[in-house]
Amino acid sequence: MAERDGTSEDISARLQAMRALHFEFATDQAADGSIEALVGVRVHDGVIDVFELYGEDEATATRLPDSEPNIMLAETVLWHTRGSAYEVIDALLALPDPDQQAPHTTPRRVRRLSSSVDR
Repeated sequence: MAERDGTSEDISARLQAMRALHFEFATDQAADGSIEALVGVRVHDGVIDVFELYGEDEATATRLPDSEPNIMLAETVLWHTRGSAYEVIDALLALPDPDQQAPHTTPRRVRRLSSSVDR
């Protein structure tokens, strides 16, 4: 899927490939109910992959250790990219799985959030 033909089906096919890898998706909505972003998350092999789609020309992806207590305000980032939906999804799909033999040694942190941040 390295090529882009610019159609919405192209993004749809990439999102289906992500679903096949067990990404779970949700939407982030504005106060008026409009969708601001499509967010995909996958937890596997000691890491968390987070994908945020804001539009065809704006997306981000991040890989975090699974010990990260708040994935949306991460302190430790193992990998990150931003760009068009096509570029970001392709880069995310091309990431190798972490070495399952290497233990993850990042210490767990405790973080408290105020109730005004919680939804």
